[in-house]
Amino acid sequence: MLFVHCGLHKTGTSSLQWVLGTHAERLKAAGFLAPRSGRGEVIGHHNIAWQLSRDRRFNPLVGGLEALRPEIQGFAGDVIISSEDFEGLLANAQALAPLAALARETGHGVTFVVYLRSQASYLASLYRQCLKEGFGEEYAAFVEEAVEHGAVRRKEWRFQFDFARALEGPAGLDGAKVVARNYHALAGGSTVSDFLAAIGAPPDVIPAEHLRARANERDPPRLNLGRFYRNRMQRELSGPEQAAVAAMAAHVDAVDNPPWVEARLRAAFGASNARVCRRFGAPQEGLVTDPGEATPARRGAVSLARLYSFETALAIWRIARLIAGGEPAEGAPPASAEAQLRRWTAWLAAPEAAGASRAA
Repeated sequence: MLFVHCGLHKTGTSSLQWVLGTHAERLKAAGFLAPRSGRGEVIGHHNIAWQLSRDRRFNPLVGGLEALRPEIQGFAGDVIISSEDFEGLLANAQALAPLAALARETGHGVTFVVYLRSQASYLASLYRQCLKEGFGEEYAAFVEEAVEHGAVRRKEWRFQFDFARALEGPAGLDGAKVVARNYHALAGGSTVSDFLAAIGAPPDVIPAEHLRARANERDPPRLNLGRFYRNRMQRELSGPEQAAVAAMAAHVDAVDNPPWVEARLRAAFGASNARVCRRFGAPQEGLVTDPGEATPARRGAVSLARLYSFETALAIWRIARLIAGGEPAEGAPPASAEAQLRRWTAWLAAPEAAGASRAA
């Protein structure tokens, strides 16, 4: 069998790929090949996904399908390739067809393994990743794009939010199997242990201390807020701007989706998530909720839609200008900057209507 792990993004993909690369020899001895082709110096088979998606990052020297063929041709066991960038191809059966053809030609079946995460938590995590990549749209605009189009596009990336539509691509390939896994109900408590169970690998093929490997940690609000403003301004922050961001982030302990975001995503995708779970036999936990049920916000959490907004960017600009022109006492912002900061924090904590982000 050729197992194609397709992400989604932000579902433990880096941790799984680290384990597949680190323990390739142990896996091979157990009958599972994690090929070198398509990986280069990275840990995932991204170059193969980039070849199929015609991505500008594709590098022929790293190896694509042509290099993969001889590597798996004579292997009698199962083959695993993994890249979250296969996510962008999921709704496109034609783009995935070369993988299915390669599997047949090398004597393998093909199974696409896809991890699904609730659209609300996926959107929040993905937005933070996009800040790292240099994007600076308001979070509310991110929400609207996901709801209206069922996907979010950035350069060659296509992030899937309409799971039912996305899984039609691999499901439409002759002889292909689709395995949908629920990120909120992982066997063994991690993507690594869950994936090994999904492909039938022996439970002890990976050392126990690596089954819960975690490659990415969430960055603090100060870092993300600075990225948001830098990306919008398209330049590095000045000293006063850095001080403004630090002062504002000090009032943010946690950040969550506001209720209106949860409600919009649930209304858009709740019913189709239920159909996906029934069709592919995935647990509904976290993916399907009652219409009136909302994920409780963490105590003291502020709204993602307000923190990453035009109004917050404007507040940074105002506070930075006041810091630059004032004389702070003992390292604190001047009184006028403090007044602006209090005004912003009051607005940040105020009740938020659907899509509303206009400051007082």
